[in-house]
Amino acid sequence: MGTGSLSLLLALLNARLLAKSALCADSMPDMADSPTDPDLLNALTSAGWLLEQTVAHVLADMDCHPRLGWAFKDVDDPSKSRELDAYGYRQVLRLEAEKIVVAVHFLIECKQSSMPYVGVGQTLPEWQFKQPTQHKLPAEELRFNLSGREAYRLLPAWGALGFDEVAKRHGEKRFRASQLTRLERTKGGAWSANNSGIFTSLVFPLAKAIRAVQKDHVGIAGAGDRTARDRWVYFDLAFPAVVTSAELIVVDTSSRESVITRPGWMTARRHLETNSISGLFDFDVVCESAFGGYVADRIAFAEAIAAAVRSDPLKHTGENWEPPVVDE
Repeated sequence: MGTGSLSLLLALLNARLLAKSALCADSMPDMADSPTDPDLLNALTSAGWLLEQTVAHVLADMDCHPRLGWAFKDVDDPSKSRELDAYGYRQVLRLEAEKIVVAVHFLIECKQSSMPYVGVGQTLPEWQFKQPTQHKLPAEELRFNLSGREAYRLLPAWGALGFDEVAKRHGEKRFRASQLTRLERTKGGAWSANNSGIFTSLVFPLAKAIRAVQKDHVGIAGAGDRTARDRWVYFDLAFPAVVTSAELIVVDTSSRESVITRPGWMTARRHLETNSISGLFDFDVVCESAFGGYVADRIAFAEAIAAAVRSDPLKHTGENWEPPVVDE
């Protein structure tokens, strides 16, 4: 090979190497555009992804076996899959001989927000509290014999078994927020209230999740005599909740002069009617900072229910229920 040809070959090889180097440089990330660790965490926090992780850690700390992105079939259309941000489950009582379980279900939706959430409501009369929609017992109603007659009436098992009193001892109040709204700043700086999307994105999904959990509930209906029962029955206690990073404000309008408080959590109620969802649905709204206390509080309540069941298991399932005599 002559000197001229060798020089030309070297020039071509050098040009190819320069082009390849330039291509590699273009494909490499510019470290100046990479977020710092605090910037990354702030971005994920603003998007709400870290709130879900916090919820999972709290549930795990309380042995509630958390599952993020919990999927379930839509009760209105089983061909569709729905999803909650987090689900937790724990058995607080398991009686092998009687085949009885008392279990808690945490159904959680997470809402990241820098703007406060406000619940507006009143303390409701006693008659509006009979059998909580979110909880399922082995027997939903129990028999009471009528005095002086060969007749009886069926009453809600929740009150008949004294579970309503257990709830009161664990802080149950009759206040229910009928409206849940988010405060926002207008361009002029004034505060405005907006509940857009709250019903469709929070209330309805939680109600559907409750019904999805209850679809697999096993009670004593159709089980016959205890001596013939060979299946487990369940006291399923469900706690649907919205966990938010925002401040929570409650406006109590029980009297004409509204009372404003800023609690760690509060309970809201909505009446829903569809083909598959019917009734009054209660759900809690919980500040992120109070979520650990909330879970501990609900588990303590469930453990009190479990203690009552343990004291006389078959009475509480309704299988050894002795009907009291009551006046009409």
